[in-house]
Amino acid sequence: MYTPEEGATVAVGVITGVAVGVAARGVRVIFAGEARMPARRMLGYVVGTSAAMSPTGQAAFRGHEFHYSDVRLLPGTRYAYRLTRGSGIRDGLDGALRDRTIGSYTHLHPVTSRGMLAHFVDCCRE
Repeated sequence: MYTPEEGATVAVGVITGVAVGVAARGVRVIFAGEARMPARRMLGYVVGTSAAMSPTGQAAFRGHEFHYSDVRLLPGTRYAYRLTRGSGIRDGLDGALRDRTIGSYTHLHPVTSRGMLAHFVDCCRE
């Protein structure tokens, strides 16, 4: 697997909301890892909480997830969401987090995520 050095350029593929890196020129990796298209697709509802250190702040949420891909991110990847229902990226974790960027299979329901969305907007204004 290619692991970019700081300042290296790579191509980014966005697969169901998660950008993974492939060696190339001109674009930086957001989340380094591997993605593949599995034979089976997964759809479902999610329930979880977001971490205080994420751009969405700490809060409970509901939503749904679509898995048309399988993403394996590098060890040490930080995650913004812990799911009590749903699969996420791995082991009930979703919302890969890098700086103020979140890549997730989870699609938040706006009514149950109002506080998270307001926190995110405030974070963007900083």
